[in-house]
Amino acid sequence: MQLPDTNPLNLVEFIRINQPEAKVLIFSMGAENIYAKRFLKAGAMGFVSKKSGLEELKKGIDLALNNRRYISDTLAELLATESNNDRMGNPFERLTAREMEIANLLINGKSVSEIGEQLHLSVSTVGTHKARLFDKLGIENLAQLFELNRVYQSM
Repeated sequence: MQLPDTNPLNLVEFIRINQPEAKVLIFSMGAENIYAKRFLKAGAMGFVSKKSGLEELKKGIDLALNNRRYISDTLAELLATESNNDRMGNPFERLTAREMEIANLLINGKSVSEIGEQLHLSVSTVGTHKARLFDKLGIENLAQLFELNRVYQSM
């Protein structure tokens, strides 16, 4: 999730477009319920949490190499629940890719000016994205962002 000077979602999309035969499987500490759907939509063959065992990683690799998607039982249950509820259960799903990128950087302790520098954006642009993501998440400060992330990381 944290690649220096790179948006990992954009990287997956870039690989999908420029190397369509490439198989991308995400292996990350990032919360599956927050990030997996985004990576699948971007073109990844699957998302394996580092909390999963070696067998799950092997299964993900095997499926990806055989042109099949890997979806964990946890993600399948989440998708089924969201489908049954006919709503977005995860508030992070409301964020655009850029807002999610900025939220992730904020969660990892970056300041607005550091984010602007890293993403080559003005401080005011980052501030606008931050305000929008706070509004979409229904929060007012960084402490609430950290707590919301903690809650969804533990699900």
